[in-house]
Amino acid sequence: MSRRLDKARMMRLAADKTQRGQFVGTLLVAVPKVGDVRILHEPLGYIGMGGRWWLVPQDHETDYASVPPLLDRILPKSGRYTYAAVLHDALYVCPNGLSRRDCDGVFLESMWVLGVGWWLRHTMWLGVRLGGWVPWARYRRADEEKIPPA
Repeated sequence: MSRRLDKARMMRLAADKTQRGQFVGTLLVAVPKVGDVRILHEPLGYIGMGGRWWLVPQDHETDYASVPPLLDRILPKSGRYTYAAVLHDALYVCPNGLSRRDCDGVFLESMWVLGVGWWLRHTMWLGVRLGGWVPWARYRRADEEKIPPA
């Protein structure tokens, strides 16, 4: 049986209630020589506690956690929450019908699944609630530009 991570495998795993609340796959990234961007080598999946699942595609670009420079000493770009940050980046780019609030809720839940402590988990969540509107608006404008005029 193939271990390849694809939609069919994610659907099978999500149907099994014992598989909920977990990431599927390994975070393997390439780091270009310039900037903070990382590029996924393989897809990364997440099965939520309610059974809904998301698949972050191979070649997705992420900066891990988008932390303002003034806070990066106490909140590094990566840590126990890195998988959740990559998922959150992907949900902001392609929300698949989720609202920004829902995307941020998935981020909070997935950090809980990863064992991120209460204070850090809620601090990171509050950060995306307060500042996430900027990238969210940028991605939604890009979506509108892709729609051809009627």
